[in-house]
Amino acid sequence: MKKKVITVMQLFMILFVLCSSADDRKSSYEDMIMPEVDIRPLESQAKENFALRAQNLTVKEFLETLCFLSNRNYSFSNGVLKVNEYCRREVTVVDSTHEKDILKLADEILIPETTFRPPATIVDAVDFFYEVSQDYDAPEKLKSKSGINFAVKSPGEIKTVKEEEIKKNEPLIISDNWNSETLLKAIKRVCEKTNSRFIVYGKTIVFLPDENKK
Repeated sequence: MKKKVITVMQLFMILFVLCSSADDRKSSYEDMIMPEVDIRPLESQAKENFALRAQNLTVKEFLETLCFLSNRNYSFSNGVLKVNEYCRREVTVVDSTHEKDILKLADEILIPETTFRPPATIVDAVDFFYEVSQDYDAPEKLKSKSGINFAVKSPGEIKTVKEEEIKKNEPLIISDNWNSETLLKAIKRVCEKTNSRFIVYGKTIVFLPDENKK
């Protein structure tokens, strides 16, 4: 079945409906768990392009992550969700209470092989890491509770460092074949091969363009 593509603002409208459907909107906003999220980047919306693969986020956590990835801000008061239009947001160091646990888990998950071949993109890496984090997490965990959330902000700005001739909108090429290693090391290798870095934002590992690698 072909997946329906929706805009970022439509996502915010869905969140508003979810919050509005509950008797206690504030409780809904903070406690309601979102279903598994799979958001693809849209070429027609380059300013707010991002990809997100996540599960077990509350509506509040998802909303905050969505705003961070799409360069927006929001407010929620008196039962009303307000989201501003696109605005350039500087990426600052985020104090994530989950960072230590997420990085520890990424360093514990051992994956057998990581292979990205042309024309692989950073979005493909996000998909791969999200899926293997579930597949190779502790077997006693339920799949709905396992793994790590992944995202990429501004994927069109991330490309291989050595391939300077690659045009801005052409695919990122990561050609490598690594033997068994931890998920965290594989993530770091992708950053080494590209002009990217990663941070932990809330409950999600996010790849970002690294201004120092241009």
